[in-house]
Amino acid sequence: MRLYGSIFPLLVVLVLGTLIGIASAVLFLTGLQGAPIRLERGQGGSDTAPLTGMERLEQFQCARGETKEIVLRGVEDEFSRSGDETIARGALYLFLAERFSHGSVGVERVYDDDRLDQVLVDHLELSPRTVDGLIAMRIREWAQPRNDTITIGDLINKSSDGHAHIETFIRVESGEPSPWTADGELFYARLEDLTFPVGLNPDKSPLPRQYANLLEWVRGGESAVSVEYAISEDTMVDFVGVAACLEPPAHQGTSFIVMANPLDDSILELSCTDQNERGHCDPYVGDTACSVALPLACLHPQGLPVPEEALDFIDEMAWTGAEIGFTPPIAGEAISTQSEGHALCAARFGPEWRMMNIHDGLMVQSVIGRGALPGTPQAWIDSPNQLYGNCWDQDGAGQDQ
Repeated sequence: MRLYGSIFPLLVVLVLGTLIGIASAVLFLTGLQGAPIRLERGQGGSDTAPLTGMERLEQFQCARGETKEIVLRGVEDEFSRSGDETIARGALYLFLAERFSHGSVGVERVYDDDRLDQVLVDHLELSPRTVDGLIAMRIREWAQPRNDTITIGDLINKSSDGHAHIETFIRVESGEPSPWTADGELFYARLEDLTFPVGLNPDKSPLPRQYANLLEWVRGGESAVSVEYAISEDTMVDFVGVAACLEPPAHQGTSFIVMANPLDDSILELSCTDQNERGHCDPYVGDTACSVALPLACLHPQGLPVPEEALDFIDEMAWTGAEIGFTPPIAGEAISTQSEGHALCAARFGPEWRMMNIHDGLMVQSVIGRGALPGTPQAWIDSPNQLYGNCWDQDGAGQDQ
């Protein structure tokens, strides 16, 4: 009995301990299954970390043939006061300083400045070749209610031309219609979406506007345009930047070099490179001024087989099975549209003829067929679906051929 009495409590403790351990394990595993798992960056899953302002600008996409330029004011550094982010004071500062001189609000704010009742005034320059763009800024409002504004455009002359866009930050965050998108403290908008307000005559009729939005105004400049902005008085500004897409500086068209095969001069090759494999053409932004007069390359698809005697010296992949012809030299700017180019070929050679394009042969490199050399070493060729590769407008004519 004594032995049983001394062992029994020990058994009870062991059994209870085992049960508690099992229950704890079950609860622990259940908790793991039911609890959300927080993934750190690099652990897998989707990376939902918000983009920085610079990342947003760098990821803004321009069309092929356009050059992207990023213009910055201030430094994106999470409102750090380290470093020199002062603003050069010029005509805009003097103009607004005079305007605010009789009140309690000043225009002395610089980037990362947390003072109240101070407006940040600055500008950045954009090229009139800008065809698209995104403006981004990181801001932090201090005061309540949140009613600060940003004014952007031609702030000195806006009274005469209506070059101003005014937007309150509070409207952005409240979900009201706005061109601005808010991602935390990062705000961004397309240049074309920043529309200028419509002025009214005394009889309430709208004043005529030369420019409807910020992008149109920038494109209307003859040289670099100073885009001015004022961010009002209780808002810190980390940085302001624009990603601008610039069209090519000159309007050009695409031309190929025309060569006869040395073993059979009835076989013609139109190529993007010369006989020394030096690149000549650029089907994305053009390579030849539209004022230059060149023959227009025309094509008559016939399904001709590759000449057996030419198998050893031509690239079968570039063989079109077509007859090739050329119009008399014509300035590229004299051809208004693709349709007009096709019509020139049809008028010269017959209804089955059309303009040759860069995809008729091998990978935008070589087009081979039967024909006779023109009197010039180059010829115009169509570059379909390219905004900047042609002297003529793209109207989709001949795209299914």
